[in-house]
Amino acid sequence: MSGLYGNVDDYTSQLRKLEQYCQANPKDSSSHFVLAYHYLVTGSKDAAVNALKVVVQNQPKAVTARRMLDALAP
Repeated sequence: MSGLYGNVDDYTSQLRKLEQYCQANPKDSSSHFVLAYHYLVTGSKDAAVNALKVVVQNQPKAVTARRMLDALAP
């Protein structure tokens, strides 16, 4: 994913800002879902699972998030 950016540091900076936003907004399921996606593409499976757990907890009917979580942490 960072290859889409001109500079890897730019991607990392934006990812850190998303993490900070998610910490400040623990019930914002959409941002946690995006964070889970970025964790997955960067190979951070455990972090992705934790982000998806937040999504499923706050949005129990989020079918895609539930399926992703079940696939990653059966």
